This record gives sequence, C-alpha cells and structure tokens, in this order.
Amino acid sequence: FMTGCSSNHFYESQDAVASIQKFFPGKHILYYDWGLKPAQIAAVKTWCSVEYRKMDITDFAVAKELNNSLPYTIYAAKLISVHHALQDFDGVFWLDASIRFTGGDLTPVFKKARQNGGLVFVSRLFHSSYSATHPKTYDYLPTDQERLKTVHQMETCHFVYKSEAIYKNISWWLFLCALQKDCISPIYNLTCKFPNKEYM
Repeated sequence: FMTGCSSNHFYESQDAVASIQKFFPGKHILYYDWGLKPAQIAAVKTWCSVEYRKMDITDFAVAKELNNSLPYTIYAAKLISVHHALQDFDGVFWLDASIRFTGGDLTPVFKKARQNGGLVFVSRLFHSSYSATHPKTYDYLPTDQERLKTVHQMETCHFVYKSEAIYKNISWWLFLCALQKDCISPIYNLTCKFPNKEYM
C-alpha cells in the first residue's frame, strides 16, 4: 500500500493509513512526504508498518516551472511517487489521503488485475477522462483520444502491477508527463464544469 501528502492533508492521511492498518494488519505501507512539517514527520515515523519516504518535489525542474504551487506540484508528485515505488516493488496499491477502506477483501481487484494486464481503478467519476484533460497534454501522451471520450475518468484509489505492458505503456509515460509542465499542467485553471451527470 502507498499514499502521500503535503502538510495540509496530513490529518486526512492519518485516517487513510488507519483504515489500511485496520483491514490489512501488518501489511507494508509506503508514506511519501511531499512537504510535511517536522512534527508530522515525527508522527509518521512512529506508525506501525509504515515506511516513511521523503519526496522533495522542489528538486524537480517541473516544480520550479510550476512555482511550487499546489495542487499542480501534487499531481506531479503522485505520478513520480508511484513510478518510484515500482522500482522497488512488483505492485502497489495507491490511495489518496481522502480514501478509506471499509473492508479487507481485495480478491476482485487482484482478479481484475490478472485479466487486464495489471492496472485496476477501484472507482470512477461520471464524466470521461477526455473531457477533463487539457488538449495540450495529448501532445505528450500517445493514446487513442476518440476512445478516451467514452472512458470514465478514474478516481484516486488504484492497484498497479509492474508488468512489462503497464510499465512501458502507462507508468513510464505518466512519469515523463510529470516531469514536463506543459504535460502535467498546460494551464493553471483546473476548473471543469459539467452540465449534468449524463455528460460525457
């Protein structure tokens, strides 16, 4: 399991980690620090089964281009952190600080991962990925844009297995995107408004 956050979402992340510890006791949890305060860092280092990892996003050129502004650097930090974790582990289950487990049966997730090559999103939004992505991002990501118009945007809890297909076709490209401002955040206005829930 893995998560990460900056200081402003630290208390949310406590509950996220606690839900993992409750339903998956003893399982390894990676916790990426994207700007915690000293007292928060000290707290994380006392949590059971949690491995603290410092990810100083300001070390990356993209953070300087984004003026270290949230949430832009956080989007980059998520992708960089997952890619980083996949260097050390065969698979990771990512969850945002706002996610809570309510049960401990991940059998359907692993079954789906075996079926589709190693990537599973646990929940989705009502709109498509295409409708919420700046067109300039696709200058950097080789993908089928027409197909994306029919695919729901996935939310912030997913399992990814480091298969060759996932690494070469998804993880690597997203990592490269995270390092390039014009890919991860072509503009600073991130507001998307949809007329109704039937909109794709």
